[in-house]
Amino acid sequence: MNDLLDLIPERSVLLDRYLDGIYTPALGAYVVFTLDAVATLETLRDPVATAEARALQSRQYIGLMIESMDVALPGVKYEECCISLLSTGLPLPAPSEALDEDMCVAVAPATHPKGRPSVSPSPSLPWEHLYHHTTIIETVRLPSRPGNYSACPLLSLSDVDLMEIAFNNDGLRSDDMERDFKEQHDPQEQNRLTGEKSTPLEDEWKRRPRTHWKRRSGMLHTYP
Repeated sequence: MNDLLDLIPERSVLLDRYLDGIYTPALGAYVVFTLDAVATLETLRDPVATAEARALQSRQYIGLMIESMDVALPGVKYEECCISLLSTGLPLPAPSEALDEDMCVAVAPATHPKGRPSVSPSPSLPWEHLYHHTTIIETVRLPSRPGNYSACPLLSLSDVDLMEIAFNNDGLRSDDMERDFKEQHDPQEQNRLTGEKSTPLEDEWKRRPRTHWKRRSGMLHTYP
């Protein structure tokens, strides 16, 4: 049995949960989607906002499915998930926003400025200079509907792991950059740091390994 499993490609292992009765794209899949502005603002019950949302021109975006927070089941209208948007070019350095140009993952054949391995979708994407900016993750609600998404470009399991590690490491570094910037430019923060002593419990907490919770935007409704 183990020998048989070794022969199954990573693509099949990742997709086997979705081959029968697919409702949303698999994790690690690239998708094209548009924003449903009307559904996004529906809970406001604001006729003016709804009218303006209807007048907006829809644009297409490309993103990578990186996390699912719901179980796609028959009868479930939406599935909440996280998408990493696909961008052209490196992030723009912005110390005040705790951003650096190397906070990204390159999509082959693009390369990372500090040598971080690139991810390689299969099949490859037909554009160049593509990157995932690791501090930008969108939380969206995709319509849950039957369909065959097996043709979506897909990352291997090892590339999905690489993305998760990059999100975590860059998020931690961004948090440190944000704290350092405040210490240097915020007088109130400087006074607080120089005038207060940390407790033994706080010192112990600082020594512990940290896990970064992904930064997420507000909920967006999308069309796949």
